[in-house]
Amino acid sequence: MSAVNFIDWREHFHTFEQVAGWRFLYLNLRGGNEPERVQGQTVSPSYFSLLGIQIKLGRSFLTEEKQSGHDRVVIVSHGL
Repeated sequence: MSAVNFIDWREHFHTFEQVAGWRFLYLNLRGGNEPERVQGQTVSPSYFSLLGIQIKLGRSFLTEEKQSGHDRVVIVSHGL
């Protein structure tokens, strides 16, 4: 589903209490000698709360972070 369709569904359909979107992607992680290719997801702010996932350290996404320009936030998994 496209991002535009997801936003349209989220705004107009009230059948569900919450909806969340995600998209799989690869990222290049830098910081050591060589960049490392890692798997990741772009997710909507409601993703973790919808799945009942509690953040162990730090915080989850804020609602305003779904706006362009405020969306440069990362949550790193324990495995990474």
